[in-house]
Amino acid sequence: MSSDESNTNTDSDAPRHEHSCDEATLFIETPDLIEDENPGQPSGSSASDLETSYLHPTSLLFTLISQVRQNLIPAAIAAYGAAKGNYVLLVLAGLGFVITLAVAITRYLTLKYRIHDGELTVESGILFRRVRKVPTDQIQNIDIVQNVFHRLFKVAEVRVETASGKEPEATLRVLSLDQVQQLRDKVNARPQPQAVKSNPSELADSQPVPAESPVLTIPVWWLVKAGLASNRGMVLVGFLLGIWFQFNSEEGAWKQIQNLFSGFDFQNQTFWFWLSLVGIFLAALVLLRLLGIGWFLLRFFGYRLTRNGDDFRISCGMFTKVSATVPIRRIQFISIHRTLFMRWLGMASIRIETAGGAGGNQEDATTSVSKRWFIPAIPESEVSSAMAAIRGDLEWTESEFAWQPLAERAGARMVRIGIIISAFLILVGLCVSRPWGWVPGVALSPWILWYELRKSRSTKYTRLQRGIAFRSGVLTKKTSITFFDKIQSVTFEQSPFDRRWGMGSLAVDTAAAGPAGHRIDVRFLDAKFAVSECRAINRLASQQ
Repeated sequence: MSSDESNTNTDSDAPRHEHSCDEATLFIETPDLIEDENPGQPSGSSASDLETSYLHPTSLLFTLISQVRQNLIPAAIAAYGAAKGNYVLLVLAGLGFVITLAVAITRYLTLKYRIHDGELTVESGILFRRVRKVPTDQIQNIDIVQNVFHRLFKVAEVRVETASGKEPEATLRVLSLDQVQQLRDKVNARPQPQAVKSNPSELADSQPVPAESPVLTIPVWWLVKAGLASNRGMVLVGFLLGIWFQFNSEEGAWKQIQNLFSGFDFQNQTFWFWLSLVGIFLAALVLLRLLGIGWFLLRFFGYRLTRNGDDFRISCGMFTKVSATVPIRRIQFISIHRTLFMRWLGMASIRIETAGGAGGNQEDATTSVSKRWFIPAIPESEVSSAMAAIRGDLEWTESEFAWQPLAERAGARMVRIGIIISAFLILVGLCVSRPWGWVPGVALSPWILWYELRKSRSTKYTRLQRGIAFRSGVLTKKTSITFFDKIQSVTFEQSPFDRRWGMGSLAVDTAAAGPAGHRIDVRFLDAKFAVSECRAINRLASQQ
């Protein structure tokens, strides 16, 4: 364990409480974590000051472009109204543009930042003055985003993040690359706390690390394979279909589809008709794969993962280049995802969750890359080395783990659940359409039963030397691990049905959730085994 780990609240110093794991609903939780790496000293007291600085002059241009882009729809409405002789909307649009320009100029002239006495201060506004102070020793990430125009002017959008994980503490649009480097240097100049390692066997983060050591570079071929295995093209297809139906009435759209096959004599040209359908299907499938490849190349081209001291740094992107930082000590959870197509191609992806990183549908580019797509594509043969690079004290030999299956009768119980689902679908079908409404439910029943049976066999759990691992999934298989020094709560639950079957559920939570898309919540374990594991996990987590 690194010196930073032993002093950070997200790790071993957070107070914990012992509870017994009885065969009933149980919840064990530690208090909320408060970041304070060195509570006895003023934060960042030895960090070099940074004199008052302003945004780069081109920030006026980029702010104006951003504001105009956000008002494209009102502008289009105004233009349409002017074409119809209604100039009121055009005047309103003009006023909106003037206001937008005034906002951009005001932001450029008033926004300034500095570092003094261990605090990053960001000030902006004239009438409504806003001053934001961020202790430099609480700053976790200084990430940058560069689109094509940013790179042309050698500037970047900067996002300063702390442990809150909700949104950036400060967003600076835009700074020159020299300003970005200067800001990073001043923040990184804060004194690093010295701590006694609580576990000498944890060598991962205690050894000196070169200033910039490469961890992983993703070649184009890996991204091509990941794109072939993805369904990202469906997003664009849905968007194009939406536009098509928007500009065509429903009747007109279907009429165009019928016109595609109007030249066929269905009685004499059946063979060619079905051959055309197969050809269209194959062409659409190829198009979807190509769109998936394009998405991965645009997003992750030039992907490079490096280690800089106690941080991981990620840079990638073809047109919009993203540079994100992930503090190693804040990694709470690691998850390996393998979709059906990825398994066929021998590929996987790795996601992480960090302390304070809630993760959600509104993630920005840096958050998405640094968590949801931490390693977007990697061959199976490289997974073990990548896991060791993320957490150096982890020996990841997934195939050799002593995986604990679910309770002996879990398969029978899950099949019964599948039967109930099938019966429900049949009844709903009969209520919606008679007399053939039952057909879809009956047709889906074998697949539902097969799925439930496979799920019971693929769900497994194991306790390792450093933490616990959980695997689940049928079509998309997910294997995740968290560590004893990151665990915040352990829950054992039993429903009335669980007690009847002699089973229980075991759930483990950390200080973050969301981007990994996988939670350690093991249902249908043998009750006695689940209780004993609950006690063992709580004991080991409390010792960290």
